[in-house]
Amino acid sequence: MMHAAALKTVLLVKAIEESDRTGELLANADRVDATRTVARDVPHGADRMTGSELPSAVAHMLVARAELLRVRLEQRYPVLNTISNLGDGIPRFALIVLILAFVLGASLATLDGSRRINILAFPLLGLIAWNLFIYAILIAAWRRRQRSDVSPSGLHVPGFVARWTRSRVDALLKRSAHYNAPLASALKRFSADWSAVTLRLLEHRARRLFHLGAATVAVGMIVGLYVRGIALQYTAGWESTFLGAETVRMLIDVIYWPAAALSGIGLPSSTEAVEGLRWRDDTLGVNAAPWIHLIAWTAVLYVVVPRLFLALLASAKLWAAARRATAPASLMPYARAVLSSAGIHAQGEAVTVTPYAYDPPAASASGLDRLLRAAFDETARVELRNFIPYGEVDLFASRVAQEAGRMADLEVVLMGLGATPERENHGAVITALRDAIARGTVHPGLLVMIDEAVYAHRMTGDASFAARLDERRQAWREFVRDYGLASVSIDLSRITADGEIDPERVDEIRGAVWTRQAAKR
Repeated sequence: MMHAAALKTVLLVKAIEESDRTGELLANADRVDATRTVARDVPHGADRMTGSELPSAVAHMLVARAELLRVRLEQRYPVLNTISNLGDGIPRFALIVLILAFVLGASLATLDGSRRINILAFPLLGLIAWNLFIYAILIAAWRRRQRSDVSPSGLHVPGFVARWTRSRVDALLKRSAHYNAPLASALKRFSADWSAVTLRLLEHRARRLFHLGAATVAVGMIVGLYVRGIALQYTAGWESTFLGAETVRMLIDVIYWPAAALSGIGLPSSTEAVEGLRWRDDTLGVNAAPWIHLIAWTAVLYVVVPRLFLALLASAKLWAAARRATAPASLMPYARAVLSSAGIHAQGEAVTVTPYAYDPPAASASGLDRLLRAAFDETARVELRNFIPYGEVDLFASRVAQEAGRMADLEVVLMGLGATPERENHGAVITALRDAIARGTVHPGLLVMIDEAVYAHRMTGDASFAARLDERRQAWREFVRDYGLASVSIDLSRITADGEIDPERVDEIRGAVWTRQAAKR
């Protein structure tokens, strides 16, 4: 793991190097020079790269090398700095939200009318009720997380913030394509890699903004009340069709007693005193100054303080997540390539493929071997195991339990597109392997692949093949997503020994790898 800022720089340089094979954007001489500069600091043993985590020495080398190359790149292409900053969130968006929240709070202070402050009306009670409702939801969500040993789902990022951030980046990428197509291609690759990494950071930023916004609404209401009180003469009181003075006295005690205890402002001590606050015409009521103070204290206690605490907690989580950002699976093969260019040949990655309810034909097995090597490591040791027959979930679970401490660097589950995914079979296999990785001491990656070869061969000549193929792909995609993973559906038999492999396919496969670190919240 790396700090998010360092990882972002590495991913930016990685995207440019992988897209710019000819050296048009970043000269090969610059790459070699940067590698030589940092390679001398790589200690002995850096070639033993196993599992899904980079050794710290290799991570430091990648960061140092990327920093050297980033300086050269930003001198030539200043737009890189803009793209990089956009991926961190939108400070301007946060400022707009806080301003609107303050205006909303100030507007709430005027709902009682121009000269009266109702001590039981919506501005305060509605705000308190809403925030208590949110606190209850947050507590319930926290308890659910505490009871769950494994988090099977992905990160739930507030959609608007994520979509707006991505739209800003995409708009800038689209403009850059007009004057530098190779750079736009590289930045698109970077955007895809960094979006997967920054989801958790965006979540914490959005939560912090949500809590700060709620606190700002309360502050706006308080400021609005005091401004009104300074500029105009106000009376405070209450009115109700259904409530009597005794009931209102109990409500006042419940709502305002914490503020009264802290401020020293006394509350009405009798039913008669409460009745004296009741509005029957414009001449009744009392001076509003003490009640404005009580309302302000109450809003601070029920809203501002808890929300600021939650915002501080979100900031702490953001800080922790930024310090230990989880790199995408595509960084491991890139690191091996960089080490190789420095004359350090890393040990080949171990990959285990377990077919379930599907016996892949020879062409698919060969295509899968080549595809995995292209996506992760040309020197990888790919082991294709005997397929697990349909329904033998217990056999698979037993094997996983026995090998939990000696898994490969990448565990691949291979299934056939022709099968209908079932929770008690295919889902149970995915769950068993995912949970074993989550509980284990080793940290392999997990990849679910769906081979289309047999199904495509069987449907050859069928007029509805294309439509049915899309339906099955979507069904499998949604099925696997329910377990917190992504699946890759491809006709493996079409990947030949001398054929070209689509770089976008390689990126898709790398992006579909699940790791325990990426699943943690």
